[in-house]
Amino acid sequence: MSRYRSPVRTLALLAACIVPLVGATPLPDSTGAEPAADRDDPPRILILGSEHMAQTEREIPDSAVAPIVESLRRYRPDMVVVEYLPPEWPKGKGRDYRPGFDLDEYVREWETSTDGLEGRIDAAVAAGDACRAARLFFLKRDQVNAAYRWTAADCAAERDSAIGSMVDHLAEHEMGRIAFPVARSAGVERIVSFDYQGDDARWFMSPDYLKGLAEQGGPDVKAQVDSLMAAVKAFRGREAEFEKTHGLAATFRRRNSDFWLDAQEQLYEEAMPRLSYENAGRRQTDNYWLRNREMFSNIEEAVQRRDDVERILVVVGAGHKYFLDELARKAGWRWVDPLDYLPEGPGG
Repeated sequence: MSRYRSPVRTLALLAACIVPLVGATPLPDSTGAEPAADRDDPPRILILGSEHMAQTEREIPDSAVAPIVESLRRYRPDMVVVEYLPPEWPKGKGRDYRPGFDLDEYVREWETSTDGLEGRIDAAVAAGDACRAARLFFLKRDQVNAAYRWTAADCAAERDSAIGSMVDHLAEHEMGRIAFPVARSAGVERIVSFDYQGDDARWFMSPDYLKGLAEQGGPDVKAQVDSLMAAVKAFRGREAEFEKTHGLAATFRRRNSDFWLDAQEQLYEEAMPRLSYENAGRRQTDNYWLRNREMFSNIEEAVQRRDDVERILVVVGAGHKYFLDELARKAGWRWVDPLDYLPEGPGG
């Protein structure tokens, strides 16, 4: 590995990436796609770890986000990737968190059809008709690219209560607050969604599950679980205090630093597998590696569909960054340090 990792070994640091305990086996020889190292000019990839802004209880003002967006614009990505289920993900499969819509109802309301959507989308995008493109993307179940246009244009459909609720939510998401404005400034026409939510990659190690594990496994297992949960609580407290005293820019730098990546590596590769009862820790790590491999494969497939990708920006929950960084290096892509494109902040 090219990235130096300092010897961070305390269990408190390991708790850094249990964001929902809330998600390994060693890296496979291949992620399933043509290795970027075999291409003449492998793309650059900047993987930005973020908190899920639409889910946080604290208020994040636009004035705090603006410097991050402005700094990332210097990267000038030609592909922008966000953590959301892709439009081809089957409706209702796995943990399908997308809001449901009766598309036939909108076909009738808009007096249109779902025939030839891809060609019609291309025409609307080429014509600069943002509202028409948004509707067509929406009918294709591509909620991200629909919102990408609806958040930048005054369209009648955006004011519809159901669609408006979806757009408002994605506008508060890190994709809406960071990825969309960076993409617009770089002239990116389409956003890539790359999440994976198959049942084979589910996160099962909830607090209730750990409690049950401790009750079933006896004193030794209970001691392991209690130690891990105490570390999680302590780390979360310190992270919350850091956010209060250092601000958003410094928080982003922290979650894209070696400190954060070391903590994730130690958690998933060392601490989690120590929960040996029912092989729970190892299975959870394996599940999370699987999810991240599938997510990275979605990026690879998006790159393979184009021949002009030079700079990729991935905006994703910080809990994924360690895995995606490792997979990008394994694929031979040119890894870009987010700290080179993030603003300095108090204490950062």
